[in-house]
Amino acid sequence: MKLITKLFKKNSAQDIVIPKESEPSVDISFLDIWTRMDGLIKAESLFIEQNIKLQSIADRLKVNKAVLADVIRRKGYGSFKEYINSLRLNRFKELADANTQAEISEMIEDAGFSSKTTFYRLFSEAEGITPSEYMRKLSKFHNL
Repeated sequence: MKLITKLFKKNSAQDIVIPKESEPSVDISFLDIWTRMDGLIKAESLFIEQNIKLQSIADRLKVNKAVLADVIRRKGYGSFKEYINSLRLNRFKELADANTQAEISEMIEDAGFSSKTTFYRLFSEAEGITPSEYMRKLSKFHNL
């Protein structure tokens, strides 16, 4: 009833609210695509594959590549690669937590990184410390 009242008020064009019927379905499909993609990549540890491509994930989900890229951006990632690298960084931290005596270079590879330089740069940017410093702190924490 409020909508009808607003529609017929004089000089109230700014009050007119036209519900967008397509928004709920867009949000639902957005969440559905994100959930399916994120679930697939994590369940099958696809982020560990060094040559993982957005197109291959889009094909598996039967979703347009551009739509999938948009979903990833809407979740706050700049790109598919940024999303994958965030999963790889988390995997590295899981591996480090499970074995503080493991070699960093082995964990880098096991997490899916093909470039140590890229890993060190991304890790330092994300954590504010180097992987070696992280390992030392983690080791001290485990020894408490």
